Amino acid sequence: MVALRDMQRWQFCPCPKRKKNMLLRKICLLLLIVAYPLLAEPFPLDLVGSSIEMDRDTTPVIDPSGSWLAYAVSLPAEERVTSLRGGAQYYPSWVPTGLKESRLRVIDLKTGSELSVGPPGQGAFRCSWSPDGNCLAFYVDEGDRVALFVAEAPEWTGHRVTDLALHPNRRAGDEPNWIDNRTVIVPAALPGTRQWLRGLVHDRNDETPQHFYTSTETDLTPNDYWDKMESIELFRVDVETGSATSLGGPERPISLFRLSPSGRYLIAGSVPGAKTSRLYLKDLGDSGDWKALTDLDISFYEGWGSATQVQWHPTRDRLFIRANLKLLELDIQDGTRRQLNKKPFSYPFGFSPDGRLVYALQGSSSDPGVFSSVHEDLHLVLIPIDSGEAAVLPLPKGSTEIIRFAADEVDVLVGGQVYRMLTATGRGEVVLDWSGSISPLTSGSSGSVLLLDSIQSPPDLYLLSGKALRRLSHMEDRLIGLPPVTVKTLHTSFQRDGKDVEVKTSVCLPHDYDPKSPPPAVVNLYPGDLSSRGARTFSGPSVIPTSVFTSRGYAVVYCDTPISPPGEPGEPLRELVDIVEPQLAKATELDLVDSKRLAVLGHSHGAYAAASMCAGSDKFRAGIALMGIYDLSTGYSGGVGEEESFEGRGQYRMGVSPWSDPQKYLRNSPYQLAPNIQCPIFLAAGENDAATPYWQSVFLWNSLRSLGRQAELHLYPGEDHVPAYWSRKHRQDLLTNLVRFLEENL
Repeated sequence: MVALRDMQRWQFCPCPKRKKNMLLRKICLLLLIVAYPLLAEPFPLDLVGSSIEMDRDTTPVIDPSGSWLAYAVSLPAEERVTSLRGGAQYYPSWVPTGLKESRLRVIDLKTGSELSVGPPGQGAFRCSWSPDGNCLAFYVDEGDRVALFVAEAPEWTGHRVTDLALHPNRRAGDEPNWIDNRTVIVPAALPGTRQWLRGLVHDRNDETPQHFYTSTETDLTPNDYWDKMESIELFRVDVETGSATSLGGPERPISLFRLSPSGRYLIAGSVPGAKTSRLYLKDLGDSGDWKALTDLDISFYEGWGSATQVQWHPTRDRLFIRANLKLLELDIQDGTRRQLNKKPFSYPFGFSPDGRLVYALQGSSSDPGVFSSVHEDLHLVLIPIDSGEAAVLPLPKGSTEIIRFAADEVDVLVGGQVYRMLTATGRGEVVLDWSGSISPLTSGSSGSVLLLDSIQSPPDLYLLSGKALRRLSHMEDRLIGLPPVTVKTLHTSFQRDGKDVEVKTSVCLPHDYDPKSPPPAVVNLYPGDLSSRGARTFSGPSVIPTSVFTSRGYAVVYCDTPISPPGEPGEPLRELVDIVEPQLAKATELDLVDSKRLAVLGHSHGAYAAASMCAGSDKFRAGIALMGIYDLSTGYSGGVGEEESFEGRGQYRMGVSPWSDPQKYLRNSPYQLAPNIQCPIFLAAGENDAATPYWQSVFLWNSLRSLGRQAELHLYPGEDHVPAYWSRKHRQDLLTNLVRFLEENL
């Protein structure tokens, strides 16, 4: 090994000839950089939705020794697959649709070498390391079932362990749980679920009748779907012999599960949708039944939007819960609770390396929209789990997440920076300043694994060790040569209900931007979102990467569109116009965009926004609306169980039903305001879209056609809501026509 290392050093040792070659290379590189803007090609349309991406439903995991990182990627979904009624997202094999094309990979963190895991050509996902770090357990889609596989170094190909058909959850959190180096716990479907699921499978041409009733005894609600499809039975499997033993189940169906550090206790949570969620415990050391630990109204999910968290202590069989703004230790013997926090505890918590402290962020946050929040006055709280007073440390403004907690320091995410602070003094420094977005994934002895992307670079894995940043993955190197993009951030104030409101606007400029000749612009909208942050990411809030437009000479404008008051009923169309127009005026005033050559673009709820701006504003020369709802009255009745999105806190925020206030629905529907739409409009929809039915696009197109307006309608058979998951043929057709539409109308 020493000789090999010495040889490698010798190979890269500069000699006179090598110095000359290196000089020539540097000169060539400099010339390339100078000439680059002239040689750069537009973003290839075939890469939209075709690039390999991180699979967000499989959490990357570092082995106990800190030597290996296992993660999953989602390959382009180039082939259509069977869909499920009611918007359910499972295949007949019970694989969640988002995981169908996933592949597992293992990276040697010391050398950077990477290997594929699992059988070639089959989807592999959700993984966990054995306690000794020698084995990796994961799931594989075998077409008609999901199987448990185990792989070992150095081949990592893996082999099927058992004939037991598994039932992974649509969300992360049900990876194999190792009891010891030989035994794992895995999820299987409840008896009868397989037949029930197969009864739901259909395609677009299926003529099987569907029956819906208003009676609560017979109505199949959306929660009933989830209860069926996400309910599991747990099995203990010997990875050497393949023998599987059922662990039974509690009185209610369960979803996710967690094993205690000793491997003796197993907790499981109720499925979502239950009127009262519960937490159950089973002692694997005896033959006793499951017992309910608590009837707290909690959800056992820890993902986006979760207000609860359930976690074992890292080394002891002690259970901690964050629920209803309280941090509780739950006694696993009698279910009694001990509250650790004095102030509300709404952020995820973790444990110090020695296990003596619980740490988390505390503070306040405002919610300006449906999907965004602004964190204010956050600080780090350190709570002893046994005795002692909590310590509170102030954090830099804008802190949002704890990345890593070490013995004497903590890494905190602050926008596009990683801030490292000493816990003893509260002093710190920035150890990473990134031009794009940072998503912490996991940490280990080797450092922190981060998912980094920028406006020009799709997400890739990086390792932050100390202050050194090292790239681990290369998702799509074909995009390295894109023309550079310059981002300008604007601040605009306007009046709403007698109060000043300040919003941010990000203007992404093409490489050949000239203030004397401002470029045409695509205005990207998503109501209720702080879209200006989209300039920090590869795709932004849209389904189309920013560089698709900037590489073709267009500016892209991301406007903040906060909803006020947050989540309350309002006038979504008029509010949107009032928020966006001042931002466009500011961008025009600064000669960043050509005010006479503006197009508005949106997808999903953003499509509603795009059509609304065309109906409520005269600032646009063209509109692009992809997979939207345009008539709110029929949208209200267009899907089973979708009424809440209109009457409640959902995106449309009407607050009333169409028959209780029909005029409000009329004045906020682009379809009803079609006579006001004067600019050409581009409409597209997938005919299998369960979120925004394609006939909404047909409605709007027919109305514009009857009015003699210029409009295009592009329908794609068999496709769903997100073009990134469409077939390559349809995806390219959509983008080719969209780019052509812009060229013709701007």
